[in-house]
Amino acid sequence: MMWYINYFHTQILVIELLFCLHLEKKSHFWLRFVPGAALYLALPLAVPGGFFNPHLVLGGFTLGFLAMCMLSGLLLWFCFCMNVRQVVFYCCVAHTFQHMIHCLYRMFCLVFSPPFWVGQGIQFGLLIVACVLVYRLLSHRFRGSETADFGNNYLLLFAFVSTLTIYVVSYWTTSDESCSDIPSSEREFTLAKTLKQELETLGLTNILLTDHCYVYAKLPATPGMENCKSIGFIAHMDTAPDFSGKDVKPQIIPDYDGGDILLKGSQDILKVSDFPSLASLKGRTLITTDGTTLLGADDKAGVAEIMTAVEELIAEGTPHGDVWIGFTPDEEVGAGANLFDLAIFQADYAYTVDGDYEGEVAYENFNAASAIFHIKGVNVHPGEAKDIMVNAALVGCEIVSRLPEAETPAHTSGREGFYHLTDMSGDVASATLSFIIRDHDKTTFEKRLQNLRDVAQSMNQKYGPETVTLDIEHSYENMLSVIEDKMEIVDLAKQAIASEGLTPLSRPIRGGTDGARLSFMGLPCPNLFTGGYNYHGKHEFVTLEGMEKAVKVIVRIAELTAKR
Repeated sequence: MMWYINYFHTQILVIELLFCLHLEKKSHFWLRFVPGAALYLALPLAVPGGFFNPHLVLGGFTLGFLAMCMLSGLLLWFCFCMNVRQVVFYCCVAHTFQHMIHCLYRMFCLVFSPPFWVGQGIQFGLLIVACVLVYRLLSHRFRGSETADFGNNYLLLFAFVSTLTIYVVSYWTTSDESCSDIPSSEREFTLAKTLKQELETLGLTNILLTDHCYVYAKLPATPGMENCKSIGFIAHMDTAPDFSGKDVKPQIIPDYDGGDILLKGSQDILKVSDFPSLASLKGRTLITTDGTTLLGADDKAGVAEIMTAVEELIAEGTPHGDVWIGFTPDEEVGAGANLFDLAIFQADYAYTVDGDYEGEVAYENFNAASAIFHIKGVNVHPGEAKDIMVNAALVGCEIVSRLPEAETPAHTSGREGFYHLTDMSGDVASATLSFIIRDHDKTTFEKRLQNLRDVAQSMNQKYGPETVTLDIEHSYENMLSVIEDKMEIVDLAKQAIASEGLTPLSRPIRGGTDGARLSFMGLPCPNLFTGGYNYHGKHEFVTLEGMEKAVKVIVRIAELTAKR
């Protein structure tokens, strides 16, 4: 990890020097610069806990980033004739430019996938070439100016290019429910490849990106903790196909005032009256959609939180046993755990980071199945249809009417189950009804499935044999039956949550997670919160503070596990 910190700091220093070469140097420049640069590069190595890690985050600010800005600024001031305004300007430009080059490098790696060390060499070479070009085009234009001109058109162009480059690196990872392959969409690999590279940069071991888009890695135990229980944290990379996940343009709202929020892309309103939880978030930093897409906090918030927690574990030197990291594709289409390899992911137990409200650790979920009615009609001329025509579309409507009107998602909550009509299509000749069936209670769940079979049989008795066929496919089961014998891992999570000043909350999940399937595969896997709200649609949002709490809880769980 230390090599990476100094690698980053060296990049910043090289850029700053290229931008400052036109400035007048102070007397005895080399006597000032050589020891100053040596101190600048050595100080991160001398400070315990990795404080100068550029990724170390606390309270929403990157402390390592700010610290290196200050140190590099002092070095510039010590060596060049410049005022405070110029110091601030050149430090900001250098850090922005370094981030832009890093983004270009990441895009290059996504396309060509070079070996890690080859990629790092390419990145540094790209940095040098780009710096020289920018120096020729930009920095020499500052000559003769006592202070940097913040209104300079070239600076505006530079800022635009930097911002554009940063935002180009966004990931469209919507899974495709019409495809049975894993991954259901090749675009999921884009994020997976980036995560693999970042895990390599952080120095993790056992890193693997499979042909089916599963990412695995291990953060080895700290010295003396090798015999502790190994834990895992899992999140899925895909986003729901319920709403567009392409070209997401998030809105960041600092110090939220507690009122309605305009979603500027669609002009829709995120109303407090519709989403009362907003009222409790006054003063926080909210990240919303612009109304044209979903946000993708389900579950990219979980991905980000796991990655940040790993960085903090490394930077702070927190004692921990082996920590396994897993990122899955296609959770949103029910296939996330299908090819998850427990021979690779060797944790004793794990947590999916895929919940919502702060403080939640969930270990109950729906039993789930999908059901499709295929209806075959008899189509004849309507003028001659009496006692002959069977209108498949009307038979479909009759099937829906045979189901309990109050047992739909719009009328149920808590542990109450439902029949949910997700798609209806057809005409006189043929029609199709697609349902998902959910219930926490296994017995009631089976009764619901039997009710569908009875309805299908009744329709065939009324309209003729083979008018209706019913296909039922089981999706997942309630993990409570597994977790109730492993409640110590739930208690551990509750302890970690309470230690961060939150009230532990365990509600039945009105949905499913990879953790349900994994629990039945032999990996007990409760679900932790992410701090997100209103998943799967344009009203989705997350709070920065909630995400920070999730990171702290993950770190705390790792620490508490090592103490047991």
